[in-house]
Amino acid sequence: MFGLNRLNVNEENIPFLIRFTFPLRIPFWPRTTSVTFRCRLTTMKPLLYTAYLSLCLHLSAQPEKTPVSGEQTFENTTIEAGSEFLAMNRNSLLVFRGKNVFNGSYRGGEFGAQVGIKVESGELLFNGIYNCALTGGDKGRFFLERDTRLLFGPDAQMNQQMSGMIRARPMFVHGKGNTSILELDRGFNADHMGWPDLDRMVPNGFSVLFLEDAHLISHATHSLPSVHKFSGNGNHTHHGVLVFQGQDSQWQIRTSPQIYDGVLGVEGTLRLHTEKDLLFTGHYFEDSACYFGAWTGQDGTSELIKSGPGKLVIMGTQLYAVPFITRVTEGEIIFRTPPHDPGHFVRTEFPNREWAHLEIVVENKGVIRLNPTQNVFPAKILRLQNQGQTFLGSVRLFVQQDMTLEEGGTLEVPLSALATGRGKKRKEHPIQIGGTLTLGGEITVTGPAQKGRVVFARAKTIRGQALWNLPAGMRVEQTAHELVLIHEESKDLLSP
Repeated sequence: MFGLNRLNVNEENIPFLIRFTFPLRIPFWPRTTSVTFRCRLTTMKPLLYTAYLSLCLHLSAQPEKTPVSGEQTFENTTIEAGSEFLAMNRNSLLVFRGKNVFNGSYRGGEFGAQVGIKVESGELLFNGIYNCALTGGDKGRFFLERDTRLLFGPDAQMNQQMSGMIRARPMFVHGKGNTSILELDRGFNADHMGWPDLDRMVPNGFSVLFLEDAHLISHATHSLPSVHKFSGNGNHTHHGVLVFQGQDSQWQIRTSPQIYDGVLGVEGTLRLHTEKDLLFTGHYFEDSACYFGAWTGQDGTSELIKSGPGKLVIMGTQLYAVPFITRVTEGEIIFRTPPHDPGHFVRTEFPNREWAHLEIVVENKGVIRLNPTQNVFPAKILRLQNQGQTFLGSVRLFVQQDMTLEEGGTLEVPLSALATGRGKKRKEHPIQIGGTLTLGGEITVTGPAQKGRVVFARAKTIRGQALWNLPAGMRVEQTAHELVLIHEESKDLLSP
């Protein structure tokens, strides 16, 4: 601030004040500037008027607000902090070409506006504030062309939470294949809600993300779309929604093992490459309907193709109300829970449908371990091929249709999984096949030799033969619909 005082008069003693203020735009300055003229008149001496004039220049704390009604293009630009863009309609779109950095803020300014960003070429580091939840009907959309990269930086705040801190406006990322990359920086934090300080909680979190034909790269758990929030019952919960759509979506787990506890849905094909482990822990319960599997609003078949040395460990609720293929080509998928209908989706959204439409394919040295805490695991189809391996824990496996063990595939079954109890209380728990059982690979049975155990039961047809590795003193006998292990000393053949 500076002032001009021509008469050196004490301003406090001047009774009459005239003030003029008007905005002034300075080129290349990101903030609005205001200029204030103050003129005071006095009659301290008879017939003598004195004038006092001061000029004050203020750099306003209010940032400039730029309305976005159509496309605005930037090329090799750094947008400084303090710049604010307002999406005004459904066509609002900031377009970036080359290498760009966004440190400003971008939010909806009118009802139903699209808070849109398009990376047309090169890369965009978004390190500012994004809000698609200020006005009703806002939609957050990002469009990524081929060979482009969008990075949510360590200082970015991607807000979708509405004022009640219960619901969130979704964010959509539309790509053109696996070269359309969205990367979550290791320092990026999805949750700025303020939990556990209830007095300071604010709606500021990144919790609902839909990716269509795009490539997601994540480095840390805290960057994934999941936040502390409230349920419709007013209870505290922590979850989010992450859905992969289209036939060419990919997710890479890098840098450190990660945990996701929200909805992890697939509608189309997802290629999951785990350089580090991914643990899914989302559960369906009263305050959050979280699950792993086929996205509930779809028809047709979806597929998850897992590669990479890291493990995918599933410990939460699984839902396969429409056909879903889990294919592992490298590393391991470990099922700690079985597919399970929580008693909500099938009845309301998919009436008259079965819920265990899970097809498991193990190939190219991939590994599946079925060791859920519950002892029943239903699957629609199971195929082991091209050196794929499946390890059966203490679980009752039900294959509703066909099971195929191709040459090169291996299956390991513990004897303890095939029966429980002793004497008259013993119950057989063979692998039940609802369709055709085709054998050609290798089956290893572990545990000490016991009397009779039915390995496969109820198959409509049994084709081919497997190479069996059995405990000493045991052999295999085949009936029309069963494969049974016989202890050489007892000679008995037991059926379930």
